[in-house]
Amino acid sequence: GAAGAGAGGSGGSPGQRLTLCQELFKAVCVDTPRAASRFHGKLALLGLFLVTYSSISVSLVDFATDMFAERWGYSDIEASRTTSVITAVAIVLTVPMAYLLDVIQRPGLMLLTGALLVLPGHALLLAVRSCPPEFACLLIGAGGSIVSATLWPALSGVIRPSESGTMLGFLLALQNWALCFAPMTVGVMRDRSGGYEIVLGSFIALDLVCALLAVAVAVIEVPAAAAPASAPDTKAPQGALPPPPQGAVPAADLALDASPLLLPRGPLGSGAASLQEHGAGARSLPEARGLPRVSSAEHVRRTKR
Repeated sequence: GAAGAGAGGSGGSPGQRLTLCQELFKAVCVDTPRAASRFHGKLALLGLFLVTYSSISVSLVDFATDMFAERWGYSDIEASRTTSVITAVAIVLTVPMAYLLDVIQRPGLMLLTGALLVLPGHALLLAVRSCPPEFACLLIGAGGSIVSATLWPALSGVIRPSESGTMLGFLLALQNWALCFAPMTVGVMRDRSGGYEIVLGSFIALDLVCALLAVAVAVIEVPAAAAPASAPDTKAPQGALPPPPQGAVPAADLALDASPLLLPRGPLGSGAASLQEHGAGARSLPEARGLPRVSSAEHVRRTKR
């Protein structure tokens, strides 16, 4: 019996397995299209930037060793060492670039800077064989560090916390599609053309697309950054009394006249509220007893004596 219970607990009951399948079906067929339908504005631009840039960066790293060996005659060790320059630069610069993003709070401008650094790196690899590829790798690594430090914080900033898991999961799924098919496409282009000229030309075109997307993100950011700070609310809270007019009787004198001990108590209340509700016809306690009413100023003078 215990063994059967343990086996049933490990495998799960048919009802539990059915519930799990229903949840997976809901996540794939319901939540994913719902997440896609919410891509608009800045989030859509950042998602396109993510897919486009991931296609470029992963394909370049996958084929860089073979490209350096073919175009510059490097050995496998030299080509691998040159490729590692991209990663080394990203290791050094990613944290400072993330701190810079926290300071300036302009992810669109940062993404544009990264795209504009990667673009001349690919152009040097395509057009200038006399230039060592290490210099181009420095530019590509610097631009990649800026993009890596900026993109995911920018995406997290435009996603509601209650939907962060679904939306980020959808973005990662799109990125994985790009990581799957981009190297395959680059390999087909290299085999069909017999070289890397068309591949590098397509990288430059995608760099321009990334730059345009970054410009669009930066343009969206400008109104929010340039909006003036809201003026402090000077409106008096609801129920507050207006300021007393100039020359009004001091509050201490009013307190003496409106003391709860001197006002009649009844269904209309007591204290200052009773004075306001009774109006001028309200009688003080001395008047009720037939004594003359003493003003507050006279009361103060008698007290001083």
